[in-house]
Amino acid sequence: DIYMYCLLSSGINAEYGEFQTFQDYFKQINLSLMSPFVDLLGETLLGNGGEVKTADALANKVVAFYFSAHWCPPCKSFTPVLATAYKGPLSQKGFEVVFVSSDRSQEMFDEYYKEMPWLALPYSDRERKSALSTKFKVKGIPTLLIFDENGNVINRDGRAEVEADREGVKFPWLPPGIKECLGSDFEDNKGNKVTMEELNGHHIGIYFSAHWCPPCQTFTPKLKEVYEKLKDAGKKFTVIFASSDGEQKEFDGYFAVMPWLAIPFSERDRKEKYIASAESIDAREFIFYFSEDQSQAVASQIIGSIPAEDEARDDGAMLFLLDIPAGGKYYQHSDVSVAGVRALVSGHKDGSFTMSQLQ
Repeated sequence: DIYMYCLLSSGINAEYGEFQTFQDYFKQINLSLMSPFVDLLGETLLGNGGEVKTADALANKVVAFYFSAHWCPPCKSFTPVLATAYKGPLSQKGFEVVFVSSDRSQEMFDEYYKEMPWLALPYSDRERKSALSTKFKVKGIPTLLIFDENGNVINRDGRAEVEADREGVKFPWLPPGIKECLGSDFEDNKGNKVTMEELNGHHIGIYFSAHWCPPCQTFTPKLKEVYEKLKDAGKKFTVIFASSDGEQKEFDGYFAVMPWLAIPFSERDRKEKYIASAESIDAREFIFYFSEDQSQAVASQIIGSIPAEDEARDDGAMLFLLDIPAGGKYYQHSDVSVAGVRALVSGHKDGSFTMSQLQ
């Protein structure tokens, strides 16, 4: 009603331009306002048939930003692979690609874009291209970022996903949940196996550490002391060591002093692939902690200290980064997934998230 009043009072209803009715005009205004991609890419993009409206072209679609250039050999190899998937299995799945060029001239851009069946950011908009590269920390090409319909990054390594899944069986290549990332089994320092199923109902801390790291050597005994007190008190608290050691013997020596569990050293790609590979996560600075029971210990204390405006989303899930050295300041994120962890840590590192204070 407010939009309708503003449009009518401005006299805009007298002329709709390319739109045949006021309703069509109003619908387009609303679509542009709601599109998460207009702010990123601008009002219009290039298509093979000419200019298209960003909001229309990307509405309700999974979108990939393809950072590439004609002079880049890996790009020249990957572009045909992506084009085949785009025109084939992915064509019926609501998938769109936007080429973000790193070419060095308009002519080079034009020549390369002839090979592409998707949309493109106009080459002339160099300022927006630079802003996208900075915002999404694109450090090399080819890079294929996958976004959901709401403009959230759901996969930063779309290139690997497309190359491994050219039929789009796993499309839209959503990241795994935190538990899935960790795997299904762990071990203690005596070689006994413990499954994730056995840890149901436990508070779990993921401890990124290494024997060669002096701060780790200082912190591990303190964590051990707290851990043993909680266990003696009957608390369901478990720590899982995610090693950054370089060799099995280094892992074995360091893990021998730990009373908790670990991801087997031979399978530490579980840590590296899904969590430690996330940009801006320093494996020596973070303990990741999650719990399904909000009524116990740490979870209840955090929840009880959060202002009402930061309460949990409808399903009760919350993701927080608690900065204890900063006096209990915290950051909140609604995406309870690996992508959410990445965004949370990245926002903390670059200062883009506003801190709140525990009460």
